[in-house]
Amino acid sequence: MTNPGIGNLTDRNPNPLEVLSSKEKAAIVNREVFKMPEHMQVVTVLVLMENLSQKGAAEILGLSEASVSRHLEAAKNWLRERLIRIIY
Repeated sequence: MTNPGIGNLTDRNPNPLEVLSSKEKAAIVNREVFKMPEHMQVVTVLVLMENLSQKGAAEILGLSEASVSRHLEAAKNWLRERLIRIIY
């Protein structure tokens, strides 16, 4: 029998500090995404945040899949550079 105030120590529930850290990381990434140039931001939101396929994003935006792929790659590089500056 487990103590209801403590719970089972083998639970797979994340440590509250890990959750907070994840939420903080998500907030930073989200803030930086909305600082991106619009052509990168729109593709990032559709593909990475809304889980739309690159083909689906291309159809919605009236772009080729190759353009969406280029915008997404540019967005990832842009975001990577911004996050490196923030972290270090």
